[in-house]
Amino acid sequence: MKKFLLTILLLIQILGISISHASPAIPPKPAGADMYVQDYAEVIAPIDKGRILDIGLELQDKTSAQVVVLTVKNLEQAPIEAYAEDVMQNWELGSRESHAGVLMVVATDNKQAYIEVGSGLEGVLPQRLVNTIQKENVQPFFDQGNYSKGILQGYAAVAGTIAQEAGVQLKDATYNNEESSLFSLSSTEKMLIGVGVTVLLLIDNFLLGGLFAEMILGIFMWGRKPEKDKDKTTDNNQKHIEQH
Repeated sequence: MKKFLLTILLLIQILGISISHASPAIPPKPAGADMYVQDYAEVIAPIDKGRILDIGLELQDKTSAQVVVLTVKNLEQAPIEAYAEDVMQNWELGSRESHAGVLMVVATDNKQAYIEVGSGLEGVLPQRLVNTIQKENVQPFFDQGNYSKGILQGYAAVAGTIAQEAGVQLKDATYNNEESSLFSLSSTEKMLIGVGVTVLLLIDNFLLGGLFAEMILGIFMWGRKPEKDKDKTTDNNQKHIEQH
């Protein structure tokens, strides 16, 4: 009897965990001219929806990449990242061969947004850049309760980045002017670079006697005359002029 009760309790617990982590149903795979906007939460204004559809269609025509936005009201406690991945795999955006697709998922009741990038576009849209788009183009409007505007701006930024990499222009896209430089790195990346340079200099100092540092300094000083030499050259030129 005790074993039977324990089994029932265990089944109830397992069932409760499964229910608590259940994901909302995956909508049917979109198709046709309206495929780029799947607004099940009904938060995208008609004018913004029209612009997204125009951008999506033009992007696919010029690059074959597909960018789709999906809005739902509630994720039912499911992680938005896992739900976005499941939808992406089910819909096979950007074709099964190229995987050149992007899915932007927005859960209004959860106040969450996530951009899932297909493997064919991961080099164009690395996670750092995706995070920047969400932070700068999407979240400010979400904080104001304007989901429609945030979705449009995020969609335009994603599409513009893909178009820019492909060397094409889109009418309403937002283009990323971020350069691949030290100034575009995150604080953590800059810190790691600083630590790496410091460790390298310490190793150079103890093992090579500062040889590497001297070589770097020599490269920077190449072709530069010391100020004293410049002053001597100037004085000699003045004396030469006076003699004549």
